[in-house]
Amino acid sequence: MIRRRHFSSSSPLGVGRPMPVVFTMEDKLKDEYTSDEDVDTAMVQLKTDQGLSEPQSLRQLLFSIDRSTSHVVQLTKVGDREIAIVTIMQRRDMIKSIVKREETARKAAHAGKAKKPKQLEINWAIAPNDLQMKLNQMESFLTQGKRVEIMLASKRRQRKATEEEATTLLRAIRDRVETAGARESKPLEGKVLGQALMIIDK
Repeated sequence: MIRRRHFSSSSPLGVGRPMPVVFTMEDKLKDEYTSDEDVDTAMVQLKTDQGLSEPQSLRQLLFSIDRSTSHVVQLTKVGDREIAIVTIMQRRDMIKSIVKREETARKAAHAGKAKKPKQLEINWAIAPNDLQMKLNQMESFLTQGKRVEIMLASKRRQRKATEEEATTLLRAIRDRVETAGARESKPLEGKVLGQALMIIDK
């Protein structure tokens, strides 16, 4: 008897999954600059330190430069009857500009993330050990230069704190804030034993 092999109808591993998009420097150059054969008009004016040239053929201009190191880059958008104004840029300078812009964007994103406040939730009836953990977290965030927002509230179905406990809790938080060399940037917002917010900055 001949045995027939049964093949799985499932797709091979990875088939159908979108591949991550990787942009090469060539892709970035094309996205950032309108250059070379992509210039909008067949006739162009070359901008130099001496001013604008007479209209000339884009093709001739491309033929006159070393295309391994230089590009003809369009500077202006053009209408139907206009001639594009172009300049000659060194490839290395174009790449440096892109790298610098990307680095600036990364730093701005990092700075924005760093400025985002850290939030801690503390129950008015929090246990001493849990409170110490929260205060350690707070001090760690403050040491990193981050703003800390402490949200104080009572948890449902849990024991309600007394006014004395609330006063002791606030004193403990403020003592640790002072120890960390930080301060309350605003007065306590909200209601003691209700929902309240403390904002701490260093």
